[in-house]
Amino acid sequence: NLFEQSVVLGESLKRTLQENLNNHPFVGDIRGKGLLIGIELVENKETKAPLDVERVNAVIGYCKKKGVIIGKNGVTVANFNNILTLSPSLSISVEEKDLIANTVIEAVNSIK
Repeated sequence: NLFEQSVVLGESLKRTLQENLNNHPFVGDIRGKGLLIGIELVENKETKAPLDVERVNAVIGYCKKKGVIIGKNGVTVANFNNILTLSPSLSISVEEKDLIANTVIEAVNSIK
């Protein structure tokens, strides 16, 4: 039942992230399907100008130090690689999902 589990855990993960980060000044959008989730980091919520790559990379580095590996979108369009990407294994546990959520929330809240 991996696919069904990915829907349930993915919706739970996305909801937790949205509840905790939607009002963050550097979060433009949180979207996803199943366990594939993207968090758009922006300089300004109104203009949606992308957050600079150094701060995006700092969030990724923070997560890595805590044992959570996340990525970001590529540089297909110059200066628009500001989407954090989460794509955990379909077989993650509820505890692992919570670790991912808590770590990403801490990391985004650490942006200066």
